[in-house]
Amino acid sequence: AMHFPNYIKVTDLELEAAKVDALGVSEEAFESWLVQWPEWERQMRREDSLAMRWEDLPVAKVKRASWRRSLTLRFGFVRSRRNLAGEALKDPVQLRGQVWSLDDLLRHWTETGKDLTNVPLSRAELRAGLGRV
Repeated sequence: AMHFPNYIKVTDLELEAAKVDALGVSEEAFESWLVQWPEWERQMRREDSLAMRWEDLPVAKVKRASWRRSLTLRFGFVRSRRNLAGEALKDPVQLRGQVWSLDDLLRHWTETGKDLTNVPLSRAELRAGLGRV
């Protein structure tokens, strides 16, 4: 039996009943429950972020090619992008028209499920909208 000091006792019989209930759930019901569990979604975001590499992202589509060309000729993309501390971004990405550090974006998104402006961002939206600069 389990015993939580000063709170509640759980008997072996109760543990066995919980085991039977848990194992009696269908695979479909379990998957349905899992998809709705916030911690599972965070784990999926974590796995996505660990697998994502800046080098593997598609190049971001910029509406004006002249803008991209002028930035490349003048500054170079990586040198022209800086974080709040003034350091050059090593991993600039574009998402929803904003340029951020991939590492900063993924760290925030993994924990919150939101972009850096705190707008909800699904896994599919991230994959479809993210491009390297």
